[in-house]
This record gives sequence, structure tokens and C-alpha cells, in this order.
Amino acid sequence: MDSHFFASLPPIKSADSLVNSEVTWLIYPFGKVGSRYRIGDPEIRYSTWEDVLTALREGVAPEPAEILAEIARKKDLLDLVIQTT
Repeated sequence: MDSHFFASLPPIKSADSLVNSEVTWLIYPFGKVGSRYRIGDPEIRYSTWEDVLTALREGVAPEPAEILAEIARKKDLLDLVIQTT
């Protein structure tokens, strides 16, 4: 999983060890170097299914201003694409 995507998820409680886990996350850092992309060594985290479900179910909802800012950003991007075609 991309480290930026994982960071955007609600906080997921980590299991104490591999033995106590049901989910193993391989979190890869991606980055652009010049005109190419680089993938780094993964960070490994362990979780239980219940902790994943709880985190996704109880995530923090974005503020209305965040939603409006995201919509405005995507609208600006769409307007740019339409103008260039």
C-alpha cells in the first residue's frame, strides 16, 4: 500500500505482534526522483480485522470546509482539462 494512502486512513490500532495479528500491512514509500519514480522498503504493521473495521467505521469525518476545498480543487483541475482540450 502507498504510504500516502495509508496515512490518509483513520488511525488503525496496531497488534502487539505478528502472532496476534490478522492483517499485515506493507506500507511502501513512493517518490518521484527526476523523471522517474522510486519505491522504498516497506514499513510493516500488524492489525486485527476488528481494529481495521472499527477504525474505518469510526473514522473522523472531514469538516465542511475541507469538503468544499476539495470540491473547489477538483473543479479547478477539471476546468483546466476542459480548457486544454
